[in-house]
Amino acid sequence: MAAVDTMDIHAYPTECTTPVTLAEAERLTERYLSFDDDAGRGIANRITEFDTCFVVVAIFTPPPATENRTPPSPLPIGGTVSTIDKATGAITLWPTYPPDLVAEHHAAAVRTNRLIIEETWPASS
Repeated sequence: MAAVDTMDIHAYPTECTTPVTLAEAERLTERYLSFDDDAGRGIANRITEFDTCFVVVAIFTPPPATENRTPPSPLPIGGTVSTIDKATGAITLWPTYPPDLVAEHHAAAVRTNRLIIEETWPASS
């Protein structure tokens, strides 16, 4: 964990009420971390509360096998773990790490003033 604890963690602003509650985290997840076709692709977000943040993990439930044995679609790659900072509502994006590890890194960034909240979200490519 030490290497990540020395890095700046970039977060992106949201419009929210602070401190962020579970209900507000659910609203932010719906607005900023959900996509129109998620349900159709079997993707749902699981939110877990920690001391300094909520960790949001996109969970993929593959469709049941079809009778003609068509294999399910491949799992989506990347962008599946995020945090919502309780104090600011800012969102960070993480690789697919376990939620407790992400929460530890987030807490360390807050504790060491390495959570950098950007002015805007990055431009989509």
